[in-house]
Amino acid sequence: MKIKWQSYIKFKMNKGIILILICTILTALGQIMWKLGMQEFNIYIIYLNYSLIIGCLLYVAGAFFLTYALKFSDLSKIHPFLSLGYVWVFLIGIIFLGELFTISKLIGIFLIIMGVIFIGSSK
Repeated sequence: MKIKWQSYIKFKMNKGIILILICTILTALGQIMWKLGMQEFNIYIIYLNYSLIIGCLLYVAGAFFLTYALKFSDLSKIHPFLSLGYVWVFLIGIIFLGELFTISKLIGIFLIIMGVIFIGSSK
């Protein structure tokens, strides 16, 4: 019986991590859409700026996945995964926006990933 309980807890933790990863991807995409939307920003016709609207919707969807992920894991385990949003924005910015790739950014991304691994794997 103990083995079944442990595998149930492990499944719940994995589900929470998958949900928080979806959250980080959605919010990163939302930020990219905001960036694109601000290039054509006009306060008088903001309701026609589909990039900003889509960015907001992606952020709301990300918030939904975050709150649902909290059902399956401890806040202290899940919350550090939010910093992976920086990693996604870094990669998307380089690939789609032509932003600069620097060694200092790469070191920062490496440290973020290592921090998430250390905190996420601690018991």
